[in-house]
Amino acid sequence: MNTLGALHFLKNEYDDAFRYWKQGAEVGDAESHFNMGVRYRSGDGIEKDEEMGLRHLEKAAIAGHPLARSLLGCYEDDNHRYERASKHFFIAASFGCCQSVLMLKYYYVDGYISEDEYAGSLR
Repeated sequence: MNTLGALHFLKNEYDDAFRYWKQGAEVGDAESHFNMGVRYRSGDGIEKDEEMGLRHLEKAAIAGHPLARSLLGCYEDDNHRYERASKHFFIAASFGCCQSVLMLKYYYVDGYISEDEYAGSLR
């Protein structure tokens, strides 16, 4: 379902793309939730809806999608909730998300996490 949605999205067939992603999300596909979350947050191909976007990103993150988890960390960071953001980044980093490791480096430099915590994220 996710792949069919992506193919339709690339052809600017947004209604079909979201129909397939919705079907994928209904059966718990993390990538479908991720794609819907990103598109709802950006308004790319659908009316922008931040709350709906976050809801889909949360479902993708719970299903183990590292980049969704990292984007949730960025959302928390943008809202100055650094402790919550760092937790998202730690989880995503444990799945190998390079962006989250980089964010944790900045958190270490800025004093939001300890040297031991940062070193642990690199392991």
